[in-house]
Amino acid sequence: MNIDENELKQLYAEGRRDFHGCDLSDADLTEIDLSFANLSGANLSNANLNYSNLSYTNLISAQLRRASLIEANLKWSDIIYADLKDTNLEGADLDWANLRGANLTNAYLKKVKNIERADITNAIGL
Repeated sequence: MNIDENELKQLYAEGRRDFHGCDLSDADLTEIDLSFANLSGANLSNANLNYSNLSYTNLISAQLRRASLIEANLKWSDIIYADLKDTNLEGADLDWANLRGANLTNAYLKKVKNIERADITNAIGL
């Protein structure tokens, strides 16, 4: 499904949480609240997710290559097998996030919060 950021915000406000497989590449989602959403398999490449709330979000196998997640809240999110290559995670909160098998090659991890409590088993690029 191909939707833009305005449609995503409207659908989320209406209570929809299932956005699996959506193409949101290059979207400006700054400060968006997508907590508890299903974004598994979604394409968020080059998306701006700075200061967003992605807590408890399903990002399994999502494409986040070159996305910007500065100060994003990723607490308790499932980011299993996601592609975070070249992603900016500066200051992101990974408290209890599940990053098993995620590709973090060349990800910018400066000032990442709570990575010691994240599951990074078999993550690539750390």
